[in-house]
Amino acid sequence: MTLGSGQVRGPFFDVHHLRTYGHIRMNICAITMAWKDYWFLEKWVRYYSEQFGRNNLVIVSHGQDPRHEEIASGCQLLAVPRNGAMSEDLERQRWRFLSDISTMMLRHHDTVLCSDVDEIVLAADPTRRLQDVLTELGDFATISPVGVEILPPRQPYNQSAGIFPQCQAALFSSRYSKPCITRQPISWSVGGHGVFGNPWRVTPELILCHMQYANPEILEIRRSERAADSDATPDGAGLPAWSRKRRHRRGLIQLYNSLEATEKTTALNTAARLLQESQNTHPDGELRYPRRLGVLHAMQFDIGQLATEGL
Repeated sequence: MTLGSGQVRGPFFDVHHLRTYGHIRMNICAITMAWKDYWFLEKWVRYYSEQFGRNNLVIVSHGQDPRHEEIASGCQLLAVPRNGAMSEDLERQRWRFLSDISTMMLRHHDTVLCSDVDEIVLAADPTRRLQDVLTELGDFATISPVGVEILPPRQPYNQSAGIFPQCQAALFSSRYSKPCITRQPISWSVGGHGVFGNPWRVTPELILCHMQYANPEILEIRRSERAADSDATPDGAGLPAWSRKRRHRRGLIQLYNSLEATEKTTALNTAARLLQESQNTHPDGELRYPRRLGVLHAMQFDIGQLATEGL
């Protein structure tokens, strides 16, 4: 993979597009990177454009995809080459690149939210908007929502309906409780799961929904695309984790079914406390949670109604 100078398309960044809350003015930017993933990208753009405006969304198109240009119309589109040479260093390169872009965007925005395209940050209270919560958390330099896995519905997924009207099952995930919101220059570790830097604030007022498993049909499309891409590389290394996705999904469903339901607010508050207390620095300087924290303190709950315009 090559990540280098790319081509930027879209309107100039509107540094005057500021939302006002009382006496506070906050300008927020959302960033993601995608290779194909059209189903998720459409939802990501639709949701965050309602929150922050399209001109404050940055999409890194890995491979200069015409479909991305169509979906991201009105957004900031940065096309970077994809030469087909997958490597085990893919994620490390990608998150170094996203860290640099996020740091650069802080020259024009108060806050940057950076996540994978199959992840959405929502206000836990459905009566509130995301930017309102972010404004109230303005004293914290880096913020992590409580992460959850969104599991598929028991009935076949209805492709004409939204995700959350039919996917209510949420499983606490320390892995996806990512410090994805920053107001200072940042260096994320692989996958955005940790940072090389100072501790962050974990808030139960925000939920990061990892939606990879919500739609089984889309999961299979993504898995087959990545398997084909891996087969095309010289060493066939690719991303072997994708071969385990179906088994991992079954394991999550089994864990969910083995647990008694926890009330949503209680689950979020408990998870936030555990996450805040468990951040630790590893020998390489990465600050992250213990890998099995979410398994050792497993909780499932009904995510209920959320403010999910466009999802």
